[in-house]
Amino acid sequence: MRWLGSVLGRAEGVPEEWYSLSTLDLGRNEGSPLLRLYNNSPSDILKSLYPEKQWIPWKFHHAPRGLWKDPAVHRQFLDWLATEMKLSKDGLYRLTRVAVISHGGERLLKIYGDVFAMVSTVYDDYHFLPWRFERVPSEFWEKVDNRKAYISWLITTVNVKQADQLRTQHFVEHHGLGLLLKYKSSPSAIISSLQAPSDSIPSSFEEAIPFKKKHFWQSIEKQKQFASHLASVLGFDWRDMERWYRVTPQDFYAHGGGGMLRNYFNSSPYQYIKAVFPDYRWLPWKFNRVPLSVLNDKETIAEALKYVATTLKITEEQDWKRVTEDQLDKLGLRTFVEKQGIIIVVFFQHSRWILHVALLFRWD
Repeated sequence: MRWLGSVLGRAEGVPEEWYSLSTLDLGRNEGSPLLRLYNNSPSDILKSLYPEKQWIPWKFHHAPRGLWKDPAVHRQFLDWLATEMKLSKDGLYRLTRVAVISHGGERLLKIYGDVFAMVSTVYDDYHFLPWRFERVPSEFWEKVDNRKAYISWLITTVNVKQADQLRTQHFVEHHGLGLLLKYKSSPSAIISSLQAPSDSIPSSFEEAIPFKKKHFWQSIEKQKQFASHLASVLGFDWRDMERWYRVTPQDFYAHGGGGMLRNYFNSSPYQYIKAVFPDYRWLPWKFNRVPLSVLNDKETIAEALKYVATTLKITEEQDWKRVTEDQLDKLGLRTFVEKQGIIIVVFFQHSRWILHVALLFRWD
């Protein structure tokens, strides 16, 4: 590495000068054997050769594999970022997408979808107001409960007695410009949008935004209650089991259940849905995200293959040769075929199919 440092013009063992080291830098400078030894990971090479240095994993140009799978790392990153930017908990409202990305958190931001979902989920013991961030979550103002919550907070903040006393200036000065523009700069139009039959503006913000109190999620009944809430805001009947396959982690983060998903279900909608609806026969491969331990389970794979055989009317061994990735994808098996496919050996015996997984391979 000393020689490579002289070639690349970098001081040996100085982390800030090596975070941008790429596989291309190593490959062009006789470093291919070293890459093979460390699983093509420049960060693993540097951490192994200079263990005494304090390496910050998200600062690497290529972050270590699997870095963001550990929720504890999410907290470490935000703690570090707050220190770097000298932000208190309340100061996190000033955190922007650009700041997160420029400090190495782009992949983490993609997991949560937006800054509010990320911050409020990681620091689920602190109550954040979505509208105080640089941007509210996508379609946030479309939901009447969110508008009610904001109006309730605004009434208290500007010290008026009722909603019809709110003026344009109140919205502009207190994080409501986006909502105001949505209703053509008319406070009265905003207030009118809240009045559905038997509806009223909540008396407090806590009443308007449920599912936020600490330890709320310990009860399975509360977890089931959230399922009804989530289905409602996403616009489907919670009894429509097929629709649950399309629910994403971002849906939980955006609608108040991110902390529950992270702390009780390892950030997996599959685990949550299976726990809340245990009597339904779920097909794990139809979810967008499934734990690898499930996808690698032989019984699960065999069940998936039986499902394919039945659906595609496979009756002869050679019929498997006509199965395409596109067909598997349409059957909801995209997690099986996204990066690698499955070769199977099918044996016909006594008029029954016996499916056996022989090996995994990359599709040609």
